[in-house]
Amino acid sequence: MDSVGASSTPNADSKRGEKEGPERIAYDLIGSRETGAVAIVEVPDGMDPAEAAREVSSRHRHVKSVL
Repeated sequence: MDSVGASSTPNADSKRGEKEGPERIAYDLIGSRETGAVAIVEVPDGMDPAEAAREVSSRHRHVKSVL
């Protein structure tokens, strides 16, 4: 996934993370700790999207929205 628009916002950063294990969750964070971030999550097959969203937002408290 590309982090489109991350560099257009002052103090914005983009981060890619991945949960280890059998159900790996790939995600991009766009935004900053000061203003909050948006997580774009790629949900693994067979995983509940709400569970994937909770997993990412629980690890990154500054995430305001999950797509």
